[in-house]
Amino acid sequence: MPHLILKYLKSLRSFKRFYFTLTLVLICAVSAFSQEGFYDSGSVREIKIYFEDDNWKYILDSLFLAGDTYSRIKADVEIDGDLYKKCGIRYKGFSSWNADEVKNPFSINLDYTYVNQNHQGYKKLKLSNVIYDPSFVREVLAYGIARKYMPASEANFANVYINDTLIGLYTNVEAVDECFADKHFGDKNNPFFKGNPETLSYPFGQNANLAYTHGEDSSGYMPYYSLESKYGWEELFNFINVLNNDTANITTVLNVDRALWMHAFNYAILNLDSYIAYAQNFYVYQDENLQFNTIPWDLNMSFGSFRHSDGATNFQGVTMTKLPLLNPLQHMTFSISPRPLMKNLFLNSTYRKMYLAHLRTIINENINNGSYLETGELLHDLIADYVEADTNKFYSNEDFEENLYSTTGLSTEQFPGIQDLMESRAAYIETYPGISGYPVFGEPELSATIAIRNHNLGITVKVSGAQKVWVYHRDKSNGVFTASVMYDDGTNGDVCAGDSLFYAEITPAGKNFEYYFWAENDSSGSFLPERAAYEFFNVPVRTEQGDIVINEIIYNNYDFGDVAGLSDIEAIEIFNPGEEKLFLKNINIRCHGTGFDIVDTTIAGRGFLLAYPGQADVYSTELNEQNEDVVELMSDSDIQVDCFLPGICSDNRSVGRFPDGYNQSSVLVPTPGAFNSQPENINNTILVYPVPSADEVYLELASLESITNVLIYNSAGELMYSSGPIGNDYFSIAIDIKTWKPSVYYVSVVSECNVRSSVFVKL
Repeated sequence: MPHLILKYLKSLRSFKRFYFTLTLVLICAVSAFSQEGFYDSGSVREIKIYFEDDNWKYILDSLFLAGDTYSRIKADVEIDGDLYKKCGIRYKGFSSWNADEVKNPFSINLDYTYVNQNHQGYKKLKLSNVIYDPSFVREVLAYGIARKYMPASEANFANVYINDTLIGLYTNVEAVDECFADKHFGDKNNPFFKGNPETLSYPFGQNANLAYTHGEDSSGYMPYYSLESKYGWEELFNFINVLNNDTANITTVLNVDRALWMHAFNYAILNLDSYIAYAQNFYVYQDENLQFNTIPWDLNMSFGSFRHSDGATNFQGVTMTKLPLLNPLQHMTFSISPRPLMKNLFLNSTYRKMYLAHLRTIINENINNGSYLETGELLHDLIADYVEADTNKFYSNEDFEENLYSTTGLSTEQFPGIQDLMESRAAYIETYPGISGYPVFGEPELSATIAIRNHNLGITVKVSGAQKVWVYHRDKSNGVFTASVMYDDGTNGDVCAGDSLFYAEITPAGKNFEYYFWAENDSSGSFLPERAAYEFFNVPVRTEQGDIVINEIIYNNYDFGDVAGLSDIEAIEIFNPGEEKLFLKNINIRCHGTGFDIVDTTIAGRGFLLAYPGQADVYSTELNEQNEDVVELMSDSDIQVDCFLPGICSDNRSVGRFPDGYNQSSVLVPTPGAFNSQPENINNTILVYPVPSADEVYLELASLESITNVLIYNSAGELMYSSGPIGNDYFSIAIDIKTWKPSVYYVSVVSECNVRSSVFVKL
């Protein structure tokens, strides 16, 4: 590893400096792959499955028929050329499986045998066989819309082979599992459930409807929900109890806004195979605020592909004529079985208006502007050749070509054209009461460009057509937003009554200040920004002592043999010791008598920021001579956030804090943008690596006394190497041994009062 560190450090020197004042690189402690990764929607993955059992299909069919949703059989899985051994595979789904079909859906656990085996951070694969979608694009298109407004899976396509035989084109959907929870909620061990009844009862069954109808303890509810975490039944029962019997306190157990977004999404794109109809196909995850968050799932029958019921008056099935005209508030008046997650929220007039505002946003941002169709056509063109080559698909090539636009299928099984359906749906929603006549926002204004903890911050926003306006705010990322009333009555800081300028005064108390607005009148309401609370405004809070620290000084002496000094600084690593992401503004770094600004940026919780001082012309602030020996981190020009006195270190070493963020300074193995590491020989012992050695051997020692010489002898006692005087209490050297004979070699390190010995083998 040391030679890899050395190569990495050398690459830093050739790093181009993109900013005029300072180059910044934000490195997160945990790498997360985004849409440009495995689930890039513009890519078709290749997945090859090699089963260990020749009768694999018989085994999987038997397990599915027996209702065994846990057992798996082993197979090797190759993903885009990367092979993963002994994965666990089973069928997934409910109505999408058929023993007579070649193309059945798969659930693949890459870590089935080998713990933490993963592909680009993903441990599970969910492959759907596109059985209810002649267009092939419904699921990927729907997830793309959902991700704009709530945590939802990434999705693309995969060409799937079994034992090198092409089975066909599948949709490839990110699993909602512990990796998903960690990515979206910052933890993965809290109560986690899937709305997944053991026996689906339709159309009149309760299923996973979150109704308080199965007794007064959690045991009666277990057949209707699948536990995805190690614990949580008491928490789920408490959530159901409050939702049904104490709705006034619903925000203590539910992220209400997240649930409203899910309902609005399902009704906008007519995704009835969800909580709406059979009360299934959703997850709930309890975050650190003890609120459950809804997560949509299984969108393969969205855009009207599922019409067997709407959970309300159309319990015998929704006709093609009625489908685009479904009432988004129908469950307020009648449900086949209780739907408290809808009705009990919609009975609150503000929540009802918020829900309709979300519905309006989804329709405007995806349907009315035609973006859904543009995306659908891009996906269609991407997969056209794969669909044509899929001889196991369930519909014809003609159906594939037509269904994005118009209805296809037999009279007994029809699939609405996505364009026809969405145009009719948008036209209906535009006329629905509460969609129009909403308040209109102007641009908000703040009394300061940067907030100061425990100091008042004035917020003003112009809103026309509003009777009530609130600003929702929080001091902690991922915290709960608190609503504060805004005034336009000439009181509470408002200057002039009735001028449509609403005012509130807030006192930020944390490291972050995030906010959004909600306004309503008798009939309608609106958010600013429209995607709130999934999106919001962020005001930088002045950085104070302890918020961030100078964590490591990396020198440019890694390819020289001299001792580093202050003028040799290559990079300065800044560390955020807290769990919250911070927005940094007006931050200045000062070192060697000069100063330079950090470009406004964010730094993740327990994350790092690398600052490269660069060339002399980026320096700006001249400092006093007494500050020349320290590196200082300043906020708002004159407030010291942190300071660090760099020590000297030898070749291939850095100095910094160990453990990260603490006050103690230490000699380190250079780890730019990562958690600090001390040399293994920090406890006064010689470190020799690699063992055995071939071309080079590295020697290190941190001593309590001055080192005078390093000597190496061969097995015959001949002196092969002498360092000469060192004079420091620490050394790190690399010795070229390519020409030495294979043998055992003896190392002696001579210091003022001791001689320490070690040994290594040369291959």
